[in-house]
Amino acid sequence: VNSIVLLIIGLHLCITLPLAASLNVWLDEVFSLNTTSKDLGYAIFHSINFEGQPPLFFAILKLWRTLNNSIVFARLFSVFCISLTIYTTAVFSRRYLKDIHPGWIAGVVAFHPFSIWASLEIRMYAFAILISALLLLFFFDGYLADTPNRRARLFYGLCAIAGMYTNYLLACLLIGHGLTLLFFKKWRAFYYYLITMAGVGVFLLPIVLVLFFHVTR
Repeated sequence: VNSIVLLIIGLHLCITLPLAASLNVWLDEVFSLNTTSKDLGYAIFHSINFEGQPPLFFAILKLWRTLNNSIVFARLFSVFCISLTIYTTAVFSRRYLKDIHPGWIAGVVAFHPFSIWASLEIRMYAFAILISALLLLFFFDGYLADTPNRRARLFYGLCAIAGMYTNYLLACLLIGHGLTLLFFKKWRAFYYYLITMAGVGVFLLPIVLVLFFHVTR
């Protein structure tokens, strides 16, 4: 990724960092701060029983806040995630949109109101967006590329697990990727995709129980 993309990330930070330091928290952010205010076990338990969410984001935010317990630092995790998303988007844009300079794509992501909003929320949105971007990158390298990369398939599986432990709706992206392979008749790639999903499914058994709890309570 060239220096233009890094410049765009820097300009994005020029907008988000002052806002992160000056904006007041609102109700949902207070919930995040409370959920991660005690130990790691409390963060995981509270995310499931109070937040009604999978626990990964809250567990990571709790670990992040052990470095600094301030509100601003908690918000910086989302700023960091969106900055990485901008970088990741520029990288995978060269795969999907070869005729468009990655700087244009990075600029759209960096200055889109939704990206700026997500980077300022002490919630899981920015983290989920980052996982989505990584899934798009590793999906291309692991399944769509002319020479698929086995390591990319592994990283895709790990991101899929992380995504499902972050937000259930990311399953829609996983399903969409499978349908994409079927649509383009990439049978061999679809075979490896099913193997990856089978492995992912083993690690998702605990979160399926959590999902059942959330749906039935």
